Amino acid sequence: MLSLQADQRWPAAYGGGGLDRHQVRVLQEEMGRIGAWNPIGGMGVMMFGPTLLEYGSEAQKREHIPAIAKGQVRWCQGYSEPGAGSDLASLQTRAVGDGDDYIINGQKIWTSYANYADWIFCLVRTDPAAKPQSGISFLLIDMKSPGVTVRPIITIDGSHEVNDVFLENVRVPAENLIGEEGQGFTYQMIQFQEERLWGAAACLKAHEFIINATIDYTRNRKAFGGSILDNQVVHFKLAEMQTEVELLRSLIYRAAEAL
Repeated sequence: MLSLQADQRWPAAYGGGGLDRHQVRVLQEEMGRIGAWNPIGGMGVMMFGPTLLEYGSEAQKREHIPAIAKGQVRWCQGYSEPGAGSDLASLQTRAVGDGDDYIINGQKIWTSYANYADWIFCLVRTDPAAKPQSGISFLLIDMKSPGVTVRPIITIDGSHEVNDVFLENVRVPAENLIGEEGQGFTYQMIQFQEERLWGAAACLKAHEFIINATIDYTRNRKAFGGSILDNQVVHFKLAEMQTEVELLRSLIYRAAEAL
């Protein structure tokens, strides 16, 4: 079940489920019926895996995809910076070529679960002279590399999920570059499509599960000589909510077909 839920659409040759989009959709909905709407594997499954399958080399796929599918390696996302949150084109983390390596200097912020991650997939600026979107590359960094420092950010509710990640003269092999140099911004824009679809699908499954549970509750809860569900106001409200869920399902289907 781990492999199916985590990487249903990934090729079986890399340890994935080998399902097509339609089969994945059915599986996701059935998982949602039992309340299992959160994907296993976090950022590695939701964002990095699809990008690697699309743009990575064969060697990179063989190295990383099976470990993600088995839940053996945890990934975090290195995009946002103190001066580049929603405007990723203005990021300043630099990657300078040095023989067969890149030397990385910069800071990432609001990095979810970096304190647990084994690797970080990172957007870095490789060409400061190019226009902002064209000078960014997509690089993989081992979190155990010398010069990588993770510091916690405690949010207002007292929890610790996000972090600062400082990169100080971190040496990264050039073979960890995904795709072509200077194409990182394009890759992440396509990657966001997968993330949004995952998020919408999780939202659909969560709402469907909650509404079905509410219907069961109102059917079994008795008041004024009958079930609450028999109350016209309750009945109509639940029908309205269920209609909205079906509209969301149709929207997700259209988005999946477009992708």
